[in-house]
Amino acid sequence: MSESTEQVQTPERLWEEHRNEPFPDSLRRATFGGTHVWLLDLDIAGCVLRWLDNGGTLDSKNSILLQSCIEDLGSVHATYIVLVAPIHAQVVVEL
Repeated sequence: MSESTEQVQTPERLWEEHRNEPFPDSLRRATFGGTHVWLLDLDIAGCVLRWLDNGGTLDSKNSILLQSCIEDLGSVHATYIVLVAPIHAQVVVEL
């Protein structure tokens, strides 16, 4: 198995785990530090799907979007993982 194939398999598994978890009702309208959690989750999901569809690469537009999401996730993560949805948050971070 090539390194590229291995690089995509773990995110595929994590993506499936994430998709199988319902989005927590308590987060549907939640914001942390001005970041709407459901929009952050949606943006990350779009980037993950594009990355998987493109064999582990993102174009520059989606790379910039993902970097922004990672920064936002950093500000949300501590509160999110401890108080609200630890399983959902951990899978998003791993993706």
